[in-house]
Amino acid sequence: MPIELLPETPSQTAGPYVHIGLALEAAGAVSMLLASGNFLLYWKSWERRDFKSLFCDAEWRTFLTVVVVTGCLVSFHLWRFGVYDGWDNLRYGFFQVLSFISTSGFTSTSMADWPEFDKYVLFLLAFIGGCIGSSTGGLKVMRFMVLFKMTAQELRRTLHPRMVVSLKIDGVPVDMKIVSRVLSYFFLVIMTFFASMLIISLAGVTPIQAMAMAVGCLSSVGSTMALFGVTDVAS
Repeated sequence: MPIELLPETPSQTAGPYVHIGLALEAAGAVSMLLASGNFLLYWKSWERRDFKSLFCDAEWRTFLTVVVVTGCLVSFHLWRFGVYDGWDNLRYGFFQVLSFISTSGFTSTSMADWPEFDKYVLFLLAFIGGCIGSSTGGLKVMRFMVLFKMTAQELRRTLHPRMVVSLKIDGVPVDMKIVSRVLSYFFLVIMTFFASMLIISLAGVTPIQAMAMAVGCLSSVGSTMALFGVTDVAS
């Protein structure tokens, strides 16, 4: 279930508690961001003393793009609906985006009053997860990159049947055996997700709650359950 970094109480609305809360959130955000990356890539960059190579990796760049885009989207939507004041929309929006995509389960605020759109975005992020070789759950960004590139390739091939297209990641051709394994794994996860959702729905929960619990178990993050009002799994 979600882990609160610093429970919000009236005594913590001013003074040093505010600074402690911000420091904890900043430390948590940096830790979640780093934990979502490829640890083998970190090791190679450290060994070669070439940290610029981190940003040459297509998966890491895609992951950062997803975090920035969804963080801005959620923060703007929270601001649009007046959920928080001023910069607190960015503060809580980006923290929760990092929490869900890293499948860490940390929360810095209650999301019960958040708009449904933002809850669905966080729900999808937990399904995606971080990079290959990270400590996160989810399907991983690299697998989605392969799936999207393969889909675009097939669309081009439909329009131009004689076109020869090679699926590449970082300029390196991806073997069809790897593509086949990604497809098989994706199909297995989707089938497990729907089967689990169907079984969980027998407990009398709503369809969206059953989906949240299924994704929570598959991605190892209980925060998806709290998004849609599931606070007591035992019952």
